Amino acid sequence: MPRMRLQGVWLISVVWSLGCGSAATSAPSAGSAAPGGSAAVPEAVPVTAALPVAAAPEQPAATVPAATAPAAAPAVTRGPPADATIVEYAPGRRGFLYRPDGAGPFPVVVWNHGSEQTPGWQPALAHFYVGHGWAFFLPHRRGHGGSQGTWIGNEHDTAKQAALQDEHNEDVVAAIGWIKTQPAIDPSRVVVSGCSFGGIQTMIVAAKDVGIRAAVPFAAGAILWKHSAEVRERLTRAARESKVPVFLVQAENDYDLGPSRVAGAVLEKAGPGRNRVHVYPPYGTTVMDGHGGFCTKGFDIWGGDVLAFLDRAMKATNTGPAASPRR
Repeated sequence: MPRMRLQGVWLISVVWSLGCGSAATSAPSAGSAAPGGSAAVPEAVPVTAALPVAAAPEQPAATVPAATAPAAAPAVTRGPPADATIVEYAPGRRGFLYRPDGAGPFPVVVWNHGSEQTPGWQPALAHFYVGHGWAFFLPHRRGHGGSQGTWIGNEHDTAKQAALQDEHNEDVVAAIGWIKTQPAIDPSRVVVSGCSFGGIQTMIVAAKDVGIRAAVPFAAGAILWKHSAEVRERLTRAARESKVPVFLVQAENDYDLGPSRVAGAVLEKAGPGRNRVHVYPPYGTTVMDGHGGFCTKGFDIWGGDVLAFLDRAMKATNTGPAASPRR
């Protein structure tokens, strides 16, 4: 099936989702049928309309102090960049795929967004990776953006939220499985990364046999760390059970450095010389800058280290044609 580019008008609300600060959007209803009425997952889905989106916090209000919540920015009319393709990676699950110029096959970063209800499409982060020869896939998990389901932020009980992380990780596994089937992607060079709740998702999937080469979690569970014993336990267990090289990243002015100090120590013990933990100097001026801002915009600081880490993880399988980086 030929790749289909985005068309039509998008109506969006730009919000400062706590910790992410990205433009937010909702894709069309994820319940629409595949072309031709088939239940098969299409390679790409054309977009002809979208609905306005309500702003949503990065974490449920019950776990985030109200004083830290940023004000919503004015609504604008804007859409994803032309090189972002909307895809349906599983029934009712949508996401955005970017890739370098050329036929590939390319290595790919599967990016796990945070808990924000409208994750958007992260063009700056995507273009950082594409510019270095990587495809970039941002799947929206259930209840987020263009994917059907109940948003995890509707659950304010932290113990139940922690349990939902494993349920929602099924979408991450499905996204990894889907991206491996795409003709321009090298299925032997798939890595995962993500921020905040997405960092939790990244650590959980790194402990599974799903054929990924490495994992780079950012700020994993930092907002909930001191609020939820269940999140702390789940992250340390994932660290102990990690099956691929893991690079755990935080900025010093993140909400809590417990993930690096505690789960990070477990990671280093579980994979000495393989796993890495690094806390970078403060980024920006606020705790939100040090959380989601650092994850999605701080690649001028962490980018070289992350690319070098991924390059080492790729050495054994880096046999495909060289990518043509987008400038």
